[in-house]
Amino acid sequence: MNARHGSFAEFLPSIREYRAAYQAAGHPGRGEVYLRVPTYLAETETAAREEPRDSWMHFYREQTERLRDSLSRSGTRAIEGRAERLKRLESLTYEEALEGQVLIGTPDRVVAQLRELQSELGIDGILAELNCGGLIPHANVVRAMRLLCQEVMPRFR
Repeated sequence: MNARHGSFAEFLPSIREYRAAYQAAGHPGRGEVYLRVPTYLAETETAAREEPRDSWMHFYREQTERLRDSLSRSGTRAIEGRAERLKRLESLTYEEALEGQVLIGTPDRVVAQLRELQSELGIDGILAELNCGGLIPHANVVRAMRLLCQEVMPRFR
């Protein structure tokens, strides 16, 4: 998942800070970290890339509108980076979305992506959003969930 623009690597400083604070507070262990991430699986790479397209772009357009609305509210601080995030979201293409913070592909590819995330960030797991945007047909969501549960999860037990 290398450190490209919009990649998961941008979370590494926050994860390190959280874990340092967790340990400094005297808690046992290292503090678990889970990423909430749009996730989609299919039997082929082509299906995995194309089936969520409309739904995911709908999601990103909704996020753009929410962010735009939040910028007009009193009390919004520039340090939160909202204006910069809004610029990125406004011009986001589907191909860029696929190269950013999503897990997508066949079960083998998603396993590889998850292993890379574990290695790079030390995450403990994910919260997979299988219908990000809410427009993916139910049967496709069920299939993606089946692939995730039956072909991906067993490789991490």
